[in-house]
Amino acid sequence: MPVPSFSISATSTLPASPSGSLNPGSEFKVGSMSSLAQIPAATAAVPSDNQCPAAKSQSAGFKVGSLSNLAQARPNTIPPGPSAGYLCYVHAPSRPFHGPLHPGPSEPHSEPPSLLSVHQSVRPSLLTKAGAEGLQILPESLGTHGRLTLNAEQLRLCSAIGPGDPASGYYTAFDRLRHSTVRKSRPDWTAADFLADAALSYPEAVACVQFLQPPLPELPQPQLTLTPPGLGPGVLAVAVDMRRLRGHICTVVVTPGCDKAEVFEVLAAACPEHAMTLSFLAAQDAVFLQDATGVVRDVLPLQLDVLQWLSLQLDATCPLQGAVRATIPEYLLGPTTGTTTFALPARSSAAVQTVSFVLVGGGTIIRLVPQPWNAANVIDSLTEMLYVLALQGRMPERPQLQLAAATPKLPARHNTYMICFLVFPEGPDIHILQDHSVDGSLLQGFSVDAGTRPVHMLSDAHARRGYAAYLNGLAHTSANRELATGDLVQIRQGDYFAEAVPPGRLYHLLPDLRFFALPVPVPAMQALTADPLSASLQVRAKEALKNTLRLRMADRRLHFGTPSQGGQPIIVLGPSHPALHLQMDQALTPGFQEAVNFLLDGEYLPAGTTFADPLVLEWTTPVFISIPPGSTRRTLLFPSPHFVNYLQVSVPPRLPIEGIPLPVRRGYVAAFPPNTASDYVIEE
Repeated sequence: MPVPSFSISATSTLPASPSGSLNPGSEFKVGSMSSLAQIPAATAAVPSDNQCPAAKSQSAGFKVGSLSNLAQARPNTIPPGPSAGYLCYVHAPSRPFHGPLHPGPSEPHSEPPSLLSVHQSVRPSLLTKAGAEGLQILPESLGTHGRLTLNAEQLRLCSAIGPGDPASGYYTAFDRLRHSTVRKSRPDWTAADFLADAALSYPEAVACVQFLQPPLPELPQPQLTLTPPGLGPGVLAVAVDMRRLRGHICTVVVTPGCDKAEVFEVLAAACPEHAMTLSFLAAQDAVFLQDATGVVRDVLPLQLDVLQWLSLQLDATCPLQGAVRATIPEYLLGPTTGTTTFALPARSSAAVQTVSFVLVGGGTIIRLVPQPWNAANVIDSLTEMLYVLALQGRMPERPQLQLAAATPKLPARHNTYMICFLVFPEGPDIHILQDHSVDGSLLQGFSVDAGTRPVHMLSDAHARRGYAAYLNGLAHTSANRELATGDLVQIRQGDYFAEAVPPGRLYHLLPDLRFFALPVPVPAMQALTADPLSASLQVRAKEALKNTLRLRMADRRLHFGTPSQGGQPIIVLGPSHPALHLQMDQALTPGFQEAVNFLLDGEYLPAGTTFADPLVLEWTTPVFISIPPGSTRRTLLFPSPHFVNYLQVSVPPRLPIEGIPLPVRRGYVAAFPPNTASDYVIEE
């Protein structure tokens, strides 16, 4: 499409004035490393080339192109490109990587590449082996066995988004000079392409690049943090989310083991517009630091890469909270996370319900793009997630796969159910999910010792700041039992309940999920982990994995039973496992003893497990309660406020239960049973 031409001044750091208005949806090209390496590094660099227009609220201007193109082009030979309605800065090259750089052949001088184009950004030059020497890459597994040369989407480093999503084609870089930059990308970029593009656009040399896992919410992925050299051992640049104060992402350099006061001082110096507010809140002890896993950090760890990123949070229990709110403008006391251009749009209630598969394990989390529930395939989704985990080199030894006992309930506008699986090594440890966000965006996997309770997941710093733990949708004071593999622990601040989806609701959407309520052994795919670049091995490993999962599901189908006209379903709830939906081969609704005999003969649960009959139904299916061997705690059922399923209250024997906190629906009250020794249901 023809567009007006523009002119470029002789000085590279001066703005080029477009003569028309630029189409925000247009694409442009990224300069190549081979040309950048031949340009004198003495030229000063203006940051954030190739920056997304949506990020202009955090970084001024819309900067495109590179001198690798401009160095060979004359003003009258540069093709006309789309314009913007604001200035497009053409700037000097970045300094080279920390480490030797061997440039490739330069581009021909006769036909210079276009600076602006309606096509997608070209792939940046790959990091050669020599160019990557001396560059630290975190996590370390990503820099081994050539994984950097794999497609970033194949490694699931990119956002799990669908076609047409506004975050598609962008990623985020964090550094101490520009703080945060949203840049353009292409679907075919490898992890090394993202690394090269981010580092080449950075005005300083780069000593360390960290791919953030988990990423900061509501920003395009992948997300990379760049640290320059010469800062001392263990020092890293860390992105600090200040959106709780209606600020932006401020990236600062911090030292291992420093306390929060030092971090606040560095933040005030780096972001002076928030210095006064931050100083006041810190003086009242009304603000604190929280890392990506939800840990409240009064002192930073010695290994800073475990932080991933930090966020500023306001203390809801501050004794001077009234004075704080009276002094600080209301607009600074906004929601926990701000809204960005890439926030999910509101959806109509008439839209097709979608499901989003999530796999947690190996120190990472894999998310698939939401898909319509009636088109989702459990085996295909599990195959893809386990395959990606093996490609990343994070598959545990002797892996076991299990469905979570509950999943975070997403806001209604998302119109999506999360379906969470855990993969973990065989052994005595307990493997759980933890989430301290309100929408599942900060879901994490943890391994804890047997005997750990939800209250143990709260540190003294958490308790001091008013946090509480919730187990599978209930406050820990109502369910402070020993944790079991698959449990969901949600950390919340304030006086509102965490919301969780019981697995019975997910079984209704995708019945095949019930086969994974108990651990299923899966292949470790060690050959693929050791050689992830072999295309033939990738194909064979993926097909073998899918066939194995099909066989495992066929075995479980025989074991759990299939719905039939002559069969009867039963549901088994208990504290040591997700909900079991089984099929008994008999025509009449089973009695309690018949169900117990069926469960004991099938060896679904460990020897010594006993059962109780609460005399309730889910829909038309009888429900029974399992009691772990040696347990003296009482399990009582309470109706979920959102679904026709039950939540499980767990209390010690002979403990009065009147007044325990429960998520009672508005207009209702909890009706506690008079005798907890023989009654198993709390009604509304």
